[in-house]
Amino acid sequence: MPERPVADVIGEYAVLKLKEPIAVEAVPRAVGLWVRGNSSWGRVMWELVDAKGERWFSCGRGGWGCDMLDWEGHISINFDGWNYLEMPLPRPRAADEKVTGWMLPQWHTEGGDLRVDPPVRVVGIAVVLYRKAPYLDRLAPIGNLGIRLQGLSVR
Repeated sequence: MPERPVADVIGEYAVLKLKEPIAVEAVPRAVGLWVRGNSSWGRVMWELVDAKGERWFSCGRGGWGCDMLDWEGHISINFDGWNYLEMPLPRPRAADEKVTGWMLPQWHTEGGDLRVDPPVRVVGIAVVLYRKAPYLDRLAPIGNLGIRLQGLSVR
């Protein structure tokens, strides 16, 4: 069956599951990755699993498949060349406080206790790319559709 063309505003994605998850004993402050970008306004997202099996996704909570709540550009590929993207992890203000509503616009979890329980494992990375980049008055084709990833880190 022939592929149907994808609308210019729809991103295409790949999910990369790590062969060996990165384990961290404490709740990390952030996860990061070096990206060789192409100014496509794509996104990089991380998937974590905590000690209780709760999955955390750094995909934003906009509900429209976009990073509209990532005003700081933590996950946006809005650059050419190499750049380090880093996403802070949700952290409660006090040891007994749940993470409800504080620094959760960028992280999503379903069910669970809304608490990142150590140890934490980074289990995957997802990348969303677009074939055309948004300009003020039009969508322009991306010259190089490929990006590179390296140096996954947890701190």
